[in-house]
Amino acid sequence: MSEPKLQLKIDLRSGKIEPELPAEGARDATTLAVMDEINAELPELEAKVGLEPRPVLLRAYVLKEVLEAHPRNWINDRSKRREWNETEERVGKLKAAAIEAMPEGEGDWVWGELPYVRETLTLLHNKQKAENEVNHLILTPLGNLEHAEINYKRMGADDLARVCQEVSEVLRRTAELDDEVLSWGPKNRGALLHGRELVEIPAGMLPTTGAAYGGFAAGVVLIAIGGALLAGVVPGVPKAAGLVGLIGLGPIAWGVGQLKQAGARRAAIPEEFSELSGKFRERLYLICALRELQVFRSRYSKAFEAFRTHLTREGGQPRWKKAKFDGRDITELFATESWDPRATVEMWLAEKVKEEFRLESTKLAGPEDLDAEAWGVIQQAFELESIDTGHVTEAQLLDSVSNLLFSRRGEDTKAERQRVFAQVKQAWEASELKERGGND
Repeated sequence: MSEPKLQLKIDLRSGKIEPELPAEGARDATTLAVMDEINAELPELEAKVGLEPRPVLLRAYVLKEVLEAHPRNWINDRSKRREWNETEERVGKLKAAAIEAMPEGEGDWVWGELPYVRETLTLLHNKQKAENEVNHLILTPLGNLEHAEINYKRMGADDLARVCQEVSEVLRRTAELDDEVLSWGPKNRGALLHGRELVEIPAGMLPTTGAAYGGFAAGVVLIAIGGALLAGVVPGVPKAAGLVGLIGLGPIAWGVGQLKQAGARRAAIPEEFSELSGKFRERLYLICALRELQVFRSRYSKAFEAFRTHLTREGGQPRWKKAKFDGRDITELFATESWDPRATVEMWLAEKVKEEFRLESTKLAGPEDLDAEAWGVIQQAFELESIDTGHVTEAQLLDSVSNLLFSRRGEDTKAERQRVFAQVKQAWEASELKERGGND
């Protein structure tokens, strides 16, 4: 028998195993064509049912699913709807005859395994696709950071959770940087964010020098008085003049020391600012990077858990193992090709998923990949998210920016970048207007 036209194969892109359905305007014609295909194939299957009952049973399942996917109410001619019923009845009889011709219990087992294997393969595909995405994440920028040490190398897809935990721990330890950044004032915000030189030293960061100058002046006065005593300008005892002079040296020394400390403090501030700038930029970078890593981790975890839960609920690993080996023909029914006899459908599908998605590897952006505008938008989205406005849109802005900058850099995203950046800037301006209005 030649390869039949009607098939029920896994879509390697989506993982779904569903009959191909027509557009709404072609439902009537397509359903009638499906009926014709089935009716043309049935005589040969009915003739083989006694000789090859198991392949016939598998084929009967496909015909049943395809026919049910094209319901009779899609047919405009009501007389043809009766033919649909007759076709359905013939497929049902073919199934019963095939089960009857097989050893006791085998036919029922095969028929029961067909929907189980079909669902399992879809869940397996989703798991392998998510696993493939994680394994093809290029995370080397995480290992090139100056202020944070993160082991980005993974032993497998499951290890991404450990990477996320390490990033989360760094963010937890650096949370105080957010308040420290605010202490430098709004005039320094741009310089801090873009790694430029300090604009101005905020009031309060330098020690006050008024007392130092006062002490210095007091010491000078005391020395002057002592000199006057010695010169006889002011009547007194020479010993007292010396004592006054010595006392004057103390305030002068203290004042000079305080001024030196203030100078040293002033000299150290630009370096502190530069270091804070680097740490804060890395913090913002890791916040965005973690958003995207969590998307991949969550997608993999959900797919893995769905597959595991399905196996546990439907008989565990023993049932799936039996289906893979004793039901190899069942798994091949839904596959797009056969494979090495020594392999299993899991191995075949894993290779097919890798081939299908091999061009969709994702390299995580590094801090050096972000331009000045991107840094500014990240900062705004980050600060907007910390404002309790009650708007879901603002809470999702940083997610949108992270996805755009960290997962979609290799695509033509110019229009999307303009849209997302404009959305952030608009929300930022609205927030500033609201704040100014509240202060009036």
